[in-house]
Amino acid sequence: MISTEITTALSNYKNLRFEDLKVSYLILKPNAAKHYMSILNDVESQQFRIINQYAIVDYETVNMALHIDQPEAMRYIIPITRMYKDFYGNYGVLVVIGKNHITYNNFCLQVVSLKRYLRGRFELPYISYAFDISELGQANKHERLLILAQNGLEVSKDKFNREGTYMVFSVNEVHSPDEDVESTIKEMEVLKSMALLENDNIIPKTIINSMKRYNTFEFLKDMLQ
Repeated sequence: MISTEITTALSNYKNLRFEDLKVSYLILKPNAAKHYMSILNDVESQQFRIINQYAIVDYETVNMALHIDQPEAMRYIIPITRMYKDFYGNYGVLVVIGKNHITYNNFCLQVVSLKRYLRGRFELPYISYAFDISELGQANKHERLLILAQNGLEVSKDKFNREGTYMVFSVNEVHSPDEDVESTIKEMEVLKSMALLENDNIIPKTIINSMKRYNTFEFLKDMLQ
């Protein structure tokens, strides 16, 4: 069974009144665990109501399902997700948030603004990630990853001196739908179809407290027993 508030908002979203509850969501990715409590505090400080928190025990599959209509996105989703699993695990947290006394369009704009704020707050400007996706089953395009000094000479490095297929980019800790209502409803329906919004998938308070205290989502394992 799914929360009545969420079901009503999703099924009747075109007819909601100004004062009615509007819902959306954030996904805290596996690498967000260290900032879990800070993120929740920021959500509430910006006057969003946290309706429920749900367990994501297979972040990779959920992420791919949400981008099923964006096949070009898989080129970077696959290496990033592999990195998450190798460094942080495959658990995430689905945070359903809401507001009253707002239009759905404006609410969706606020959610995207919140996502961008959270991404920027925890971004580390001194680091990015380099991937050789030819090591993950992609074709080897025989590219070279170079660092050039001011005088144009190549700077030596310890890794990635061979030819491969390279990508360099930063990663973030939070996902939300795009700023339009239709994207929000469509993605929440995907989450609903995957049974993520069921009441028995709500994270118990004891596990929430443990994740806050120890900065890890690994406590979600206890929900699988």
